[in-house]
Amino acid sequence: MHQLGPKSCRFTKNRGDGSRAWLQRWREAELFVFPSTLETFGIVLVEALSFGVPVISSKAGAAEEILDNGRAGLLLDQVSPETVAKAVKRVLEKPSETMARVSRGLALPRQKYSLEANWDRLARLLEG
Repeated sequence: MHQLGPKSCRFTKNRGDGSRAWLQRWREAELFVFPSTLETFGIVLVEALSFGVPVISSKAGAAEEILDNGRAGLLLDQVSPETVAKAVKRVLEKPSETMARVSRGLALPRQKYSLEANWDRLARLLEG
C-alpha cells in the first residue's frame, strides 16, 4: 500500500522539454495528476501517456479526447481535493484497472498525435 503525503509527492515546473531532468521526472513518475480547468490541448497528457504514466485529469480542453473518454486515464467530472484524492486512491488500489488504462494509453500518442499519423492532413493544409 502506498503511503501518501508531502514526502511522497513531487511538484515540478520549468523543466525543458527533452532535457535530462524532464526525461528523469517522467521515468520516475508513478502517477500524473492534471487538475487544470483552463487547458486548451494538454500536451502534457500526451507526454504522460507516452511514458506509460497513469493519468488523472480534469475534463478541460481536449483531455477527454486525449484520454480516449477515460479509457486511457481517469477523468474527473469535478475537480476538488476530495475528487482528486478519491481518484489517486483508485489508481493505487486497483493496479490491474490502472495498467489496462496505461496499456491503452501507450499506443495513442503514436496513433493520433505523431507526425506520421497526421502527415496527410498536414499536407492538405499546406497545399491550401
